[in-house]
Amino acid sequence: GIASWLVNELGNRPSLTRLDTTWTHDAPDRRETWRVGDAISSAGSWGRSVRFGGIQFSTNFATQPSFATFAPQSVVGQAVLPSTVDVFVNNALVSRQTVPPGPFSIGNLPVVSGAGEVRLVVRDMLGREQLVSQPFYASQSLLRQGLSSFSYEAGYVRTDFGQHSDRYGPWLATGSYRHGVSDRLTAEVHAQAMRTLVTAGLGGDYLLAQLGTVSAYLAGSHRPTAHGRLAQLGMEHLTPTWGFGAQMQNTSSGFAQVGDDDLHPGPTRSRSANLSHTLGGNGSVGMAWITQTRPQQPDVRLVSLNYGVGIGDSATLNVSALANLSADKSTQLAIMLSLPLGAGVSLDARAQPVHRHGSGTQTDLSATVQRNLPGGSGYGYRLQQRNAPSTEGMLALQNDVGSYTAGIYQDTHTTATQLSASGGLALLGGRVFASRRID
Repeated sequence: GIASWLVNELGNRPSLTRLDTTWTHDAPDRRETWRVGDAISSAGSWGRSVRFGGIQFSTNFATQPSFATFAPQSVVGQAVLPSTVDVFVNNALVSRQTVPPGPFSIGNLPVVSGAGEVRLVVRDMLGREQLVSQPFYASQSLLRQGLSSFSYEAGYVRTDFGQHSDRYGPWLATGSYRHGVSDRLTAEVHAQAMRTLVTAGLGGDYLLAQLGTVSAYLAGSHRPTAHGRLAQLGMEHLTPTWGFGAQMQNTSSGFAQVGDDDLHPGPTRSRSANLSHTLGGNGSVGMAWITQTRPQQPDVRLVSLNYGVGIGDSATLNVSALANLSADKSTQLAIMLSLPLGAGVSLDARAQPVHRHGSGTQTDLSATVQRNLPGGSGYGYRLQQRNAPSTEGMLALQNDVGSYTAGIYQDTHTTATQLSASGGLALLGGRVFASRRID
């Protein structure tokens, strides 16, 4: 079980606010998890998630970290004499084994998402070699044939999280179910229900040989006063050097789903695309574009470009630009240099000029020194200075029974302090043990 609270002293009177209280039960043999208390609902491939209090029953592949959800790759060959086979995945040696004369198959090869190539070098006892090459495409969005995943929730919508301890709204019930129809096709059904709303949809993801994956979803909603429809189409293609993705979504004026409200209605039209390329030793570059149309609100149009490159043995330089092409036009450029100082300590220097239409350009400069917490017992810290001006400092400690942090933030108008502690209790073999937080 996990429980967390927030002690707030910003006003004249300190207040205690409950955040999450959740009991979790994992069943690793079935790769399933039960949650009772506060949780986050499943969104499926086209929905929205909300905080709620109630019960959640879901698939949890993380309880078996070595479990492969998509189809494992295999390759076949034939040896005339007893031979040694070297297996390369994307030019990296992953296996070496001996095979007897005759046909052979090597399966369960380690692969990464996207397009790649498996190559066999078969070397017989006389020193003769033969090459076998086989392309593949693997996607995390696909489930292997016969494998299913699900998430079912029922409870009450959590409102004003972080401000009120026990404020819940209307009841809700949601469910998502995905099934690997084949190694290339994964189908999905997602449904939501509230007191005056029912929304449901279906669709799936399909692998187009070496071209990548495409996805298509249709959904409909019903309320006493309106009906609506949603259509979503997307595609993704990844290679060791290139990446591309695009998605479009349209909804009719009457469409509604869990998470929508009068202040935050969902977009009636959304378009997005991204492109990335690895330049080998010269770094990597990426760009993205997104546009959204919302009822009674200005359109959103954003374009971003980023470039990252390693300098020397361990330093990195990142440059990113973001342009807001909406009515309140603005552009910003961020340049960050990261230098490792040894023993887990790094220095980050950042410059970020922001230009807003009609109000000129402002530049934010900052320098951060950080030491990450070690895997075991130890300490870490973070110190940041900005030209705003503001100063921020944080110290973190960790031992066998907990993690603790203390922080302070100060600018020309405000001084804020923060303390936090987390830990766990485990019942094992009839005895209670103190530990770090258990998730």
